[in-house]
Amino acid sequence: MTRQSREPWEDWGTWRTFWGRRLFRIAPAYYLLLAVALACGPLLGHFREAIAVPFPDTMTARDRYADASIVNIFNHVTFVFGLRPEYAFRTPLPDWSIGLEMQFYAVFPFLMLALGRTFSLWRHLLVLAAGLGVWALLWGYAARFPMPAFLPMKLHVFLLGVALARARLSVRGLGPWWVVAVVCGLECARHPDVHGLAFALMAGGFGVLVAGPGAWPGLSALRRWLASAPGQRAGDYAYSFYLVHLLVLLPVAGTLAASSAYLALPAWERFLICAVLAGGVSLGLCMLLHRYVEQPGIAWGKRWLSRRARTVTAVSG
Repeated sequence: MTRQSREPWEDWGTWRTFWGRRLFRIAPAYYLLLAVALACGPLLGHFREAIAVPFPDTMTARDRYADASIVNIFNHVTFVFGLRPEYAFRTPLPDWSIGLEMQFYAVFPFLMLALGRTFSLWRHLLVLAAGLGVWALLWGYAARFPMPAFLPMKLHVFLLGVALARARLSVRGLGPWWVVAVVCGLECARHPDVHGLAFALMAGGFGVLVAGPGAWPGLSALRRWLASAPGQRAGDYAYSFYLVHLLVLLPVAGTLAASSAYLALPAWERFLICAVLAGGVSLGLCMLLHRYVEQPGIAWGKRWLSRRARTVTAVSG
């Protein structure tokens, strides 16, 4: 959105550049950890079953840890697994959301053209209705997904983010907040319990944080911290941390679950011990991933896109 004057969505080159940037941001760390997850799948499955012995309600599908087939690998390497219910949740990684994210990036240029350069509440509501309509038409297909990895199931949440971004960058007035209200209402209607309420509170709180009045002292202090070096570094590490944390958590929690002394502790102590051990190791690994995988991948992608742009310019000239 901040590049619209330099990279208008009406230009095909903007689409190519956008897709290239997102691919080189997402793929390097994902491909590496996908290989690790598939290679270590049986071992991770063993630890998952060890956790389920004292906590049977937590067990997930065993297929997630046992399928290193060519078909499963192909679906994940090409990021089409989010369109296929049988493969959308079939690795030890929490990557169902990665497939969802890549679907959003695939349609994002079309969404920006549909939403227009300036904010229009009616355009946002029409796109929202279209997404919900596709979801309704494909209800039986969508219901087969073990996780909401199919974009029409979550497009309204992405549109909430788009509306808040516009409220943050340029739009004044209540228009974007009506989008937030409609989306929160939909989630509360779908989940008339603590889940819907939690979503509304999180969405509203995030909206106030990123697009609320700048005069509120509490918000100003938090925004300054998020914009500081530690806050930016936390944002830099978030993606790798998300990808790697299950690969660490399962062995840690599985080993602890085999200890009778650990199981005898109060729940909050068990949680704290597991969180500190798994979180510490995950943080160290994600720092390494960011430094030696993500950053080089992003830099290589920028060089490739730059060479590609020069080639296209030379050919067209």
